[in-house]
Amino acid sequence: MDPTAVLAEIRDLITDHRMSRPLDETRLAELGQGFAEWLRKGGFPPRQWTHPADYSAHTAELHSGVAAVVLNPASAVAEIQFLCSQAKLSVTDLVKMLAGLDRVAVLRPGHMPARWITAPAPAE
Repeated sequence: MDPTAVLAEIRDLITDHRMSRPLDETRLAELGQGFAEWLRKGGFPPRQWTHPADYSAHTAELHSGVAAVVLNPASAVAEIQFLCSQAKLSVTDLVKMLAGLDRVAVLRPGHMPARWITAPAPAE
């Protein structure tokens, strides 16, 4: 799995939701479940989290107005997995949790579980 590509696609879907454009709910659930499972099993974080300045000039506004307040990133991952496992997906709740996790990872990187902080060396 390439968590950087997955997070980029999740961010695009969150933007679609924020802009009231049609949202591929099935794809969002697939990505959310896979991303949460990746992190839960100790996979390295996406580059957007380890090098946020490379991805956005306005990270302080990332997901403003849609992100849930996330105080515990590991709990947010568990909640994302739970939401994705439900027979009737709550897209709004899933968007809020994914956006909240992304936002806290960028704005407060020191609050990430230690096993999420190790990233692979950049390709040369």
